[in-house]
Amino acid sequence: MKKVIFALFLILFVICGVFSQTPELYLIGGSANFDNDIVIEAGFLQYIQVMDNLAGANNIQIKVQQSFRRAGGQITSNIVPPADRSCHLVGHAIDVNLVYNGVWYNSSNMTVANWDNLPQAIKNFIIGCENAGMRWGGRFSQIDPVHFDSGININNRTWYDRWYAGIQQLYVRDYAYEPHK
Repeated sequence: MKKVIFALFLILFVICGVFSQTPELYLIGGSANFDNDIVIEAGFLQYIQVMDNLAGANNIQIKVQQSFRRAGGQITSNIVPPADRSCHLVGHAIDVNLVYNGVWYNSSNMTVANWDNLPQAIKNFIIGCENAGMRWGGRFSQIDPVHFDSGININNRTWYDRWYAGIQQLYVRDYAYEPHK
């Protein structure tokens, strides 16, 4: 039931985001597959729904490390130096560890170099995200295998530049003090 409600909220937010002229941030509650609340921009909801569906289909638990990032905010446990034009800064990225059959897959073992040793379920998740249009940080020049994003900072620089400051202000106004990852 919790998963159905989560899916309905995602669909509603995606529809609202598609018809909205300005960006909107949402605090999305955890689901059967996501362990923590996250803050994302409406345009990223479709990708979160894909991740949720893929996790469910492959019996994977998503352990959220970070979603939205406040500009200049404290970052702990980062794998690579944060990008100046990070998708996290506009709510279009998420860093996750994956748990499958009790084994955690993170920056040390969820890599291209370790691809042949990954369970098929983890590979299905990563490939499914990429097939849906997401970028996986495991293929970046500075490898960041826990990172998934929409690529809006590259594919739609105009949108990113236009809305960056406003989205940061929305976050400070509405979500900076809400518990989330």
